[in-house]
Amino acid sequence: MSAVARRGSPTGGGCPGCGARSSSVESAARLRAELAVRWLVREAGELVVRGFCRGCVPSGPVSEVVCAYCGDGPLLAGALADADPTADSAVGGWLVAQGWALDPVMTCPPCRQVFGRARSS
Repeated sequence: MSAVARRGSPTGGGCPGCGARSSSVESAARLRAELAVRWLVREAGELVVRGFCRGCVPSGPVSEVVCAYCGDGPLLAGALADADPTADSAVGGWLVAQGWALDPVMTCPPCRQVFGRARSS
């Protein structure tokens, strides 16, 4: 299952989820940073990649996918919060499609380039 970008994905301007707009250069930078964080959520049975401002962040459980080298990775919200990224076919498939290595350790695409080509599945 591939992820679909939906409303709430990072874009220019305001928050695509709630329409919040920045009122200053500082708040614009903060909003861009908030929207740049990738969240994986399940909507209508599909894995969806979204971005949220602090006013739109999903309530409920949240976990993260963590690169073993840099600690970066997307957040998992709702029902996906309990998912094991290496065992959940939707999450694992999305990670591999984005260039992550799942084995021997979770490795993001930039770290794969720096630390070698870990196996992708």
